[in-house]
Order: sequence, then C-alpha cells, then structure tokens
Amino acid sequence: IFLSIIDMVKRSFHFTPLGASTIVGSASFNLLVIISVCMLAIPDGEMRQINNLPAFYITAAFSLIAYVWMAFILTESTPNIVDICEALVTLLLLPLLIWVSWKTDKGDFDRILRSYGLATSTKWLSWITIRRDWMQWLGSTTTTSRAASSSQRASPSSTSRC
Repeated sequence: IFLSIIDMVKRSFHFTPLGASTIVGSASFNLLVIISVCMLAIPDGEMRQINNLPAFYITAAFSLIAYVWMAFILTESTPNIVDICEALVTLLLLPLLIWVSWKTDKGDFDRILRSYGLATSTKWLSWITIRRDWMQWLGSTTTTSRAASSSQRASPSSTSRC
C-alpha cells in the first residue's frame, strides 16, 4: 500500500495501475485469504459463533461502504484522478468507524440496532442455539435413521387426518 501512496504522490494524485492493483490486491487478500484461513483453522466437528453481533454488523457495513466509495471515486466522480476532498473523506472514514464502534460497544446504538433487528437479543441467541442443536442432531444421527424418519413424515397415512 505504501508503494501505491508513493506512486500517487509522484503522479500528482493521478490514478495509476500500480496503485489500483496494490489496493485491490491487499483488500482481496484481507477479504478472502485471511477469512478462509480462519475458517480452516477450526477443527472438524467444532463450531464458532459471533458473540458481538453489533460489532460484526458495523465492521461489515463499513467494509462495504469503503469498497463502494473506492469504486465511485475511481470510476464515476473523477475518473483516473483522486482529488484532495475525496482523499480527505476516505481518511475521515477511519475515525468515523472508530467512533461508531466505540458508541456501539458502549450500547448507545442499541435502540437503533434493535429497531432493525440487529442487536444481540434473546431472539438472535435462541436462533444460534437452535442452529447449534440442529447441527449437533445432524452430526449424531445416522443416515439410515434420518432416511427412516423422513419416510415416516412423508407417508400419506401419517400426515393425513381426513
């Protein structure tokens, strides 16, 4: 990323192939490779859950905003040029992310998150518990018992009350 910054400063903040490739490559590495390694590190049969859902939502939202903002700057707003005002807005997104994350961690945005159904409530925790129980049930039952129970449910005599 530092090479990208040097290249942009040398070219009077004009868009360069090295800059775009460096930023997109770094972002795609962070998005794809690091997440996949974290997923592969979980041993078979174990399950992880996100305990702080609001922090996850804030991080995901800001990631999407950053990608859309970068695409807008480089293709629509001023193609092949990064203006100072665009750079400042991009720079100010980090303190905004930190402030929103801090306020969310303190619980100041719980009312807003609950209005959209995104806060950690008993509804989310019960859904996670139900899913975990369901996954354990799938892992503990044999294929034949699942096939037998599904054929019993599908038979017309057991489901028909008329």
